[in-house]
Amino acid sequence: MRPGLLSLDPNSLPNADLAVSWIVRVRCAAALSEPVTTLAIIHNTTGIAETTAPNRDSQIEVLAGFDDYAHADSFAAAAADFEIESTSVQTVSSEDWAQTHTSTVTFGGATLHLEVGTAFGHGAHPTTALALAALAHLRVTPASSTLLDVGCGTGVLSIAAAVQGFTATGCDVDPEAVAIATRNAQRNRVAATVSFVAASPTQLATPQWIRGSTGFSVIVANTLIGVHESEAAAIQALASPTATLIISGLLNEHVSRARAAYPSFELTSTTTRDQWVLLQGARR
Repeated sequence: MRPGLLSLDPNSLPNADLAVSWIVRVRCAAALSEPVTTLAIIHNTTGIAETTAPNRDSQIEVLAGFDDYAHADSFAAAAADFEIESTSVQTVSSEDWAQTHTSTVTFGGATLHLEVGTAFGHGAHPTTALALAALAHLRVTPASSTLLDVGCGTGVLSIAAAVQGFTATGCDVDPEAVAIATRNAQRNRVAATVSFVAASPTQLATPQWIRGSTGFSVIVANTLIGVHESEAAAIQALASPTATLIISGLLNEHVSRARAAYPSFELTSTTTRDQWVLLQGARR
């Protein structure tokens, strides 16, 4: 067992009926926050928060949530390769994690207040920052006023879109993320124009829905390449004939795969930050 890593016995949990997450707490230099966050995503984190390390202005704590101990332990082991001050794994009730770990995001002239909990989307990761920047350049028109946020997590992109004037729908396969996103919409006073549903794009793209709708005028999908590839057909079916598609969550080596996954869109606009890429374009 690595120094500072707690050994967890499932039988020692305080209440077997209580939903429990494993939180990996990594204290590191502020410059390492993005690499550590990226590493957490690769190891299947279910939520990330960042706080200033106590009494250490030049350091931060990255707190990454996991649904099971194996992923938490794997991430902690990989994080040890960085020059970090300490790493520890602890159990925490999902309720406490959701209530105590929050984030703020500046979008345009607004400050968005987010409960992070076990949902991804604290706003600071390059994939989210790229998507927020792309949204900031969109304008609502009578022909372009509805937006779908795929893999909504905390709902940060849906909420930002609502601030822009869009009527937004966020979808996520994690019901807890949908609950957190719903609370975030209420917290940011946009609940009247934002809704969230626990479903994948494939589940949404039913024949009944498609026949009764003109499609979303903007779709933003900030998710991993495997999800892009598995859900691309449904995402394209959910898009209007003149839709704009924004896809993020891509590493440099994923760009060609992402373009191939969305053949009905001409993804010509490319924006990068570190090793992350955002693609944007319109229907062919």
